[in-house]
Amino acid sequence: MTRVRHALLTASAVLGCLCLLATVCALAFDVRPIVFRSGSMSPTIPTGALAWVHRVDAADIAAGDVVAVTTTNGARVTHRVVGAALEGDVATLRLQGDANRVPDPQPYHVTAAERVVLDVPWLGYALGWLGTGAGRFALLLYGACLLHVALRPSAEPPVDAVPAASPVPHPRADAGRGRRGPLRVLTLAVLLIAGAATGVTHSAPGWASWTDTVALSGTSLRAHAVLPPPSVSCAGGGLLEALTYSWPDQDPRYGYRVRLTDAQGMLHGADRVVAPRSGTTTYSVAYAAADLPLGGFTVRVSAFLADSPSWASSTGTVATGRKSLLGLGLTTTCS
Repeated sequence: MTRVRHALLTASAVLGCLCLLATVCALAFDVRPIVFRSGSMSPTIPTGALAWVHRVDAADIAAGDVVAVTTTNGARVTHRVVGAALEGDVATLRLQGDANRVPDPQPYHVTAAERVVLDVPWLGYALGWLGTGAGRFALLLYGACLLHVALRPSAEPPVDAVPAASPVPHPRADAGRGRRGPLRVLTLAVLLIAGAATGVTHSAPGWASWTDTVALSGTSLRAHAVLPPPSVSCAGGGLLEALTYSWPDQDPRYGYRVRLTDAQGMLHGADRVVAPRSGTTTYSVAYAAADLPLGGFTVRVSAFLADSPSWASSTGTVATGRKSLLGLGLTTTCS
């Protein structure tokens, strides 16, 4: 048992030191984390990856770099540079996601950008969960477990088992050594891991947008604005019951994309795509209780033209729900 205690405390201290080292390096070299919430950089950087970015001047950006830029509407796009032209202090960048067939439709004019220097797949999911109420509770529970392990007195060997010739250490000196070691390790582990968890909540989201092409025929074009559903209703719920979200069809040419995010805005599972069906006036999608994240969540339904998935509504219609612990079971509710 003593070996298990020391192994747990040592592993926690090592993890805490790594977190502290990462924090110091981030401050010293102006590096900060972002979480990828979409997959147009897959498979190079998949959805849920945690990446670290460093701000560089326009003159230091070259083709092949993966950079994060901000669009005119305030959204963050993280794509690979496929073309860069520098005029004075301003660079005109052409970006393209690794999973996209064509570059982004518009160039980006920047004086500086954030270049990705390191990425770790799937780690963003874990850190995003630590930022939730359940994650913080689990971290506090882990700290309490460390406290219990560090302060729990070691079992002393029976008196008969001690050889007669063995020297007997002074009781106060032995007690001091026994307590100070675990407490030092415990203090380091708890403080550093708690500090790392606090820093997780400051990870910026990074969307890597998708692009797509559409084939045109004929000699005339007509503008068309794709509109999201006017409303989304919710039904069902209860002890381990599914929730069903429904909305009216806007246009027989429309398909719909349904996105589920948790309370922190992190994508939960892949988007669900609902294809258009002839004669259908109402669409719906059901989420089993096991598919829903614990706590509050958001369901966003957006529309797109079936012949061109990138020709989509700029916004979506939002509905919410909650999955919570009630007694000994999980319950789902519409909200």
